[in-house]
Amino acid sequence: MPLRQCIGCGEMKSKKEMIRVLKTADDTIEIDATGRRNGRGAYLCPSMDCWKKAVKSKGLERSLKMAIPKEVYEALADTFRKEAHAEQMRDLRHTTSDGYTEGETEDLMAVPEETLEDKVIRQMDMEILQKAMQTLTEVQKERLHLYFFEGMTTREIAEKQHTNQNAVWKTIQGAVKKLKIFFD
Repeated sequence: MPLRQCIGCGEMKSKKEMIRVLKTADDTIEIDATGRRNGRGAYLCPSMDCWKKAVKSKGLERSLKMAIPKEVYEALADTFRKEAHAEQMRDLRHTTSDGYTEGETEDLMAVPEETLEDKVIRQMDMEILQKAMQTLTEVQKERLHLYFFEGMTTREIAEKQHTNQNAVWKTIQGAVKKLKIFFD
């Protein structure tokens, strides 16, 4: 069985266990369900964690040797959400002849209900985060968002905001330092 490396987590796995993202001859990006279509391919585990890592590290762009438009990322993210859900459902259906469910099903089935104490702690953490965010400048908030949630690099942020990369990095570090103070 041929092995391929996930561009998200870096693990080597069987080709059949992974999702192949394909760059066709006309430079469109598609999911190759068969794994046999012509074109340059990149492989990912069917999990949102690997997808997020690949987006953040620009692994897909490096593997396919082209810039990936935001719309394509969004469409692929939908596919990965669906595939990750399907993988969970396949695991739920994997039972032995005596009815014992194997795999990660135990983890999925044994999700404890959130206690009142957990809810209160989570609510308090949210309130602290909101207060902490109010201490940041608009520039800090925007750069944190672009860096952590949009997956942009400091270079990309600097180009977008017409500033230098060092200034962007210092802003992000300063904002994170301010936020950490509230949680210590």
